[in-house]
Amino acid sequence: MHYEQRDEFDYSRISLPKRVQASDKVEVLQDITEYLEKHLSLLYAPEEVLPYHGIHHVHQVRENAAKYVLRCHRYGVEVDEYALDHAILCHDLLFGIDPASFHFESREDLAAFYSKNLLLKLGASEEHAAYVAQIILSTKVNVLPLEVEEIIMRAADLDNLVGSYQSVVDQTARLYQEHRLLSRTPVSYSEFVVGSLVHLSGYSWPMLELTPEARTGEGRSRWHQDLAINLQRLYQSTREGDGDVEVQMSSLPIDLRLLSSSQQKLNVLVAANDEQAFKYSQEISTLYQSGALNCPVLIFPSSAVGEIVQ
Repeated sequence: MHYEQRDEFDYSRISLPKRVQASDKVEVLQDITEYLEKHLSLLYAPEEVLPYHGIHHVHQVRENAAKYVLRCHRYGVEVDEYALDHAILCHDLLFGIDPASFHFESREDLAAFYSKNLLLKLGASEEHAAYVAQIILSTKVNVLPLEVEEIIMRAADLDNLVGSYQSVVDQTARLYQEHRLLSRTPVSYSEFVVGSLVHLSGYSWPMLELTPEARTGEGRSRWHQDLAINLQRLYQSTREGDGDVEVQMSSLPIDLRLLSSSQQKLNVLVAANDEQAFKYSQEISTLYQSGALNCPVLIFPSSAVGEIVQ
């Protein structure tokens, strides 16, 4: 099931294909790649304007995606590499612009719209440009990535969260710096971390699995295991002197209001299915924005959960 916020964005009601059509000549796609690479500095704001969502982030996501594509090749999983690469190169275009100023719901909608039209002007087919836009939209919160390219895009975009802990600290610092530059009402670092973890509940519930490397030897989701460990340490770092932060796992359904006083815990809610996870992620966001929830909450799929926090 797609949890579409995609339906809110109408690409002239064309059907979105799963793969690039034969009408896309390799030479044209290669020329587009070279153009995008050459003009990245014009398409993205400099680091002093966007400390995180700039050119360096694009290069990092591209590097992250390469390892997932290599694994897919090893197991015979087909990947539309041109569509994936073009989506990576374009996925955060115009990030510093308020999307509401142009009547878009989100930055991803704005980037997808701009990217689709840019690719068409560069000679891509309607099918290719639309599929690139679809991959970009799969990076939206509470969207379930289903296609191979969507899953790789999502995993590569969030890969910094499951790498080394120092990488998580460094990237969070960049994100916080960007928040202070862009927000009209910036918050403290500790508040920013809590808000970021709550926001991540909309990204932590899908399974991002394509090859056997996604599982540990014990059959757990490697991505979710590393995510929980890193985020527990990150939250702990904001609460020095308040005692150790514990990871509290609870199976859904649950009354989210009972979590309001759990500031010494990183709450991991285990969802039985995607529909349940989607529903609770939306409720978590609403409660946090209203001030009724002031502690970090993640949602994991039941298929990912074992003793994932040591």
